[in-house]
Amino acid sequence: MTNKQYRFLFVNLPYSGHINPTIPLVKRLVDVGHSVDYVLDPSFKEIVEGAGAQLIPYDDYDSSWSDVHRYMKAFEQAYSTAKRVSSESEYDCLIYEAYFIFGYKLSKDLALPTVRLFSTFAFNHSILEKIRESGGPHLSFMTSKNPLYSLFVKYYEGKQDMMITDDFFDEIAEGVQDLNIVYTARAFQPQSDSFSQDRFIFVGPSIEDNYSDDMPSVPFDELSRPVIYLAMGSLLPRFAKKVYQNCIDAFSGKEASLILSVGDELSKDDFRHVSDNIYLYSKVPQIDVLNQSDVFITHGGMNSANEGLSCGVPMLVHPFVNDEPLIASRLTDLKVAEQLNLRKSDPEVIYDKTMALLNDEQVKSASADMKDTMTSLGANDTALENIMRYLDSQ
Repeated sequence: MTNKQYRFLFVNLPYSGHINPTIPLVKRLVDVGHSVDYVLDPSFKEIVEGAGAQLIPYDDYDSSWSDVHRYMKAFEQAYSTAKRVSSESEYDCLIYEAYFIFGYKLSKDLALPTVRLFSTFAFNHSILEKIRESGGPHLSFMTSKNPLYSLFVKYYEGKQDMMITDDFFDEIAEGVQDLNIVYTARAFQPQSDSFSQDRFIFVGPSIEDNYSDDMPSVPFDELSRPVIYLAMGSLLPRFAKKVYQNCIDAFSGKEASLILSVGDELSKDDFRHVSDNIYLYSKVPQIDVLNQSDVFITHGGMNSANEGLSCGVPMLVHPFVNDEPLIASRLTDLKVAEQLNLRKSDPEVIYDKTMALLNDEQVKSASADMKDTMTSLGANDTALENIMRYLDSQ
């Protein structure tokens, strides 16, 4: 690896699922002597600067705006802010997360060596169409039937100077960089053969110790087996409330321990029949809990799926939105999970499917194999090596 020190410009959108996988990479770069400026919503200042980077807040942007307003403005302000700072300072490399649609045009404007990061699956036209058909807001908001998409198109239709193509899907699918780093295993990637071995590097999940001082201490030594862990992500906590309650009803008083991570918007008072074998928290150190769990009940978000695979835990997947239905489909293809039907996830079904997973030797074996695959790829160490090799070759 070179001894040369490079200066990096990161650009991203204000969504934790797209930001969190990039933070360990930032830390790796800084730890070996490189400098990183990160263009982002200022509300992420603590996490970015905690990794050793300098946060550059979006110009003309207010974190207190409504979700829709921030959503509309973030793409444009990320683009314009990155152009401004690059005109004022010299950088050696641009790195952006793939959901930032205008990153492709930005890379052409700046004429810098560019790395595109995928916090979810790598995209092509076929995969994007599957997401659009099966998901909900955000990644799959791009459908003519979705009013948010219509609003997005109307807002950006006069701003074609931020795109190479004239279509958002084309911009994502065709915006392939010389180096594209995907934070999962090629074995998990749909249509993996369609992604070049040279340009798409699958490094495995970006997983770091997620324990913090404000995390609860889960009494693992008190838990009865089997241990079931339930978490549905942070995007739709109220929508997930019914799933939480059904799982509580399924395992209340049973010979099992159920650990729930329900987020900050819900509490124990929002649920009934919380018996002594139910352990309910706003958040938990997820990796620690997964390493003690026998089954993981999840919404199937990419970060959660990657973590479940890396810990070798069989999963019961209840997808809601975005890429979650596609992720759930891949998990079942790999024989490491069963899927819950949104309309048929009553307590009896949840209990029966969980017990079936616990007794399925094929699922246990496949989960162990995927754990070996996911943990052998090197994650951000491999990402760092490939970035340095790429820049040294320029």
